[in-house]
Amino acid sequence: MIEELVKTIPQSLLSCSGKALCSGRRAFAGPADLYIIDYHPGGDPEQFPETVAEQIDQVLNHEPADWSAYLNESWQGQPPGSRPQQRRVAQLCDSLGLNPGAVPAAQLIFRRWDDGSAPAAALERQWAEEGWPFHQAVIDRLGVRVVVCLGQYPGKWVCRKLDAAPEAIAEFKEANHRGWASNVHQSGGRYIISLTHPVRANWLNPAADPTPLVRRALAAVRGG
Repeated sequence: MIEELVKTIPQSLLSCSGKALCSGRRAFAGPADLYIIDYHPGGDPEQFPETVAEQIDQVLNHEPADWSAYLNESWQGQPPGSRPQQRRVAQLCDSLGLNPGAVPAAQLIFRRWDDGSAPAAALERQWAEEGWPFHQAVIDRLGVRVVVCLGQYPGKWVCRKLDAAPEAIAEFKEANHRGWASNVHQSGGRYIISLTHPVRANWLNPAADPTPLVRRALAAVRGG
């Protein structure tokens, strides 16, 4: 299945510095209730020259079938799975009784940039549009009913693309001085959940943990 899904990625993206996949062959092999969409791969393209095509080849042909970027990848020279975002996403999956290596996950935007060189808004929209056929194919072919978006930008983008109702049907606010919010929108029988991004929000702290939003959506689609 994953070999067919990656064929939807435009040729123009394959030679760009970046990455598409955050989980491997097992995760994309069959039906999936849940799909995780991250924002974009970070890092200076000059320092991280790996192209989208090279990353896809690595995942398809060299990594274990149950590979997960959140468990098995070394970020910033640290031990695999040890960066805060990795531990927080792994905890989310574990709390839901899921193996990250069995949950399809990918970047919304495949092109890489660092925080100091963010693209203009119009260019960012163009880049998100370029990768959308892949995400739409994953959602359609795997029968995804709960899309978990890491950060508000992916959440708003996916809500627009999936024609979600504008009003949130559920919300979780961090019980701290920031009060950052995660929310749930609905499109027919599908739920789009926009979570605080785990780079900045510490989901390991119960006061900032949005897992219950995801748990309730999964229970709803499973009839539980």
